[in-house]
Amino acid sequence: MMRIARDVAGPCLAPHGSVLAVGALDGLHRGHQALLARVRERAAALSLPPLAISFEPLPRAYFSRTPLPRLGSVRDKIEGLARAGMQRLLLLRFNAALAALPAEDFVRRVLLARAGAREVWVGEDFRFGHRRSGDLALLRRMGAELGFAAHALETHLHDGARISSSAIRAALTADDFAAAAVLLGHPFCIGGRVVRGQQLGRSLGYPTANIRLGRRVSPIQGIFAVRVYGATESVWPGGRSGVSCDRRECRAARDTGASLPGGRSGASCARDTGASLPGGRSGASCARDTGASLPGGRSGASCARDTGASLPGVASLGLRPTVGGHEPLLEAHLFDFNGDLYGRHLAVEFVRKLRDEEKFASLDDLTRQMHRDAAAARALLGLPLSVSA
Repeated sequence: MMRIARDVAGPCLAPHGSVLAVGALDGLHRGHQALLARVRERAAALSLPPLAISFEPLPRAYFSRTPLPRLGSVRDKIEGLARAGMQRLLLLRFNAALAALPAEDFVRRVLLARAGAREVWVGEDFRFGHRRSGDLALLRRMGAELGFAAHALETHLHDGARISSSAIRAALTADDFAAAAVLLGHPFCIGGRVVRGQQLGRSLGYPTANIRLGRRVSPIQGIFAVRVYGATESVWPGGRSGVSCDRRECRAARDTGASLPGGRSGASCARDTGASLPGGRSGASCARDTGASLPGGRSGASCARDTGASLPGVASLGLRPTVGGHEPLLEAHLFDFNGDLYGRHLAVEFVRKLRDEEKFASLDDLTRQMHRDAAAARALLGLPLSVSA
């Protein structure tokens, strides 16, 4: 069971010491996976809990003047870290106060007082503290003084190039899903709960499973051939995910725009088991039913594919200019499928981009293009053309 806390202030998460992984951890790519594996190994060797510290929103997104595309949602990060064996997660709200915190204070207040650091593991380029003044050298210097060890995992390379979230975003922007999958260690997917839409696709002969992106900025837009997981059985089988949230520490675990596991915001997370909570409520710990335990140990719940079969389809991801859409929406049409998907969690794997979004003069023009898109997706996925196509 992975405990989650959100605030800098609070009781120590590991009073007897911990081994830490610290970073933004967007997408949980192969470099992140190697870092987490090393932390897990060292924690086992020292008989200490493995603990991750990350930030939401991402620091780069906080400072960016333009929206930063994400490789995974907050939910994806939480579920991936739980599957990677982290026993605790300090998911800090990155805000003005944290951005202004001097690097030395971050070490003392967060790494030591809050997380109980015995060993700290970071990437070679990790920076922290006000104006990014903290680095590995500072960690090692303060570690020697305060009694913890600091290490950087060597940079992971692929074909001589560094594996990074930026490189993966670049591959996705170039519609190179094969390259992105190699760097991620798994295919790029977007997951979410199916919601009711305008049912326009159904009226045009292409019923879709609609997934809202909320505040998440996708690195891709357009029309795609896809594989969809979770339509025939839950993408996240087995009920509980091994994620819990300490109310005293995370103060209702408010998320940062994306819902936390379970389809709820952190503020609604309340299953108590004992100690008193603020406001007279009982229960210090709220074991969350997230519906997120994923088989196979994959990192990155954005591609949380179950062990069952995928269903082929064609999907639109964007603003839907022909019908005057204003918010990004993922609409997936599953070929030769007639089931009810409302309320289900699906994972949509992007196989190939077919085209960019377009604004058509009429719904008839849009429908004709949808026929062409479906035929192209079927051909790419090795399916026979439908009778209607």
